[in-house]
Amino acid sequence: MTTCCGGFGALKDVASDETAQHIFAEHKAELLTHFNAKEIVAEKFKTQVVNGTNYEFHGKADGKDFTIKIHKPINGATSILH
Repeated sequence: MTTCCGGFGALKDVASDETAQHIFAEHKAELLTHFNAKEIVAEKFKTQVVNGTNYEFHGKADGKDFTIKIHKPINGATSILH
């Protein structure tokens, strides 16, 4: 499979990737507030290499589908891309 430079890769299971789990967990409280939800679960993710890495998470917030991007720079803290 060929990936376009700068494009997103294929969807993967969050459960199979410790880094993705950690990045999502770091922002869980903020995401609960953002989606006005009591429960939020990331099921799938894909990545895009930029000046760091963008993680695009897909999952459920109170049973409703969501997609959110979180940027992990080469150096520094991760942040949610709105």
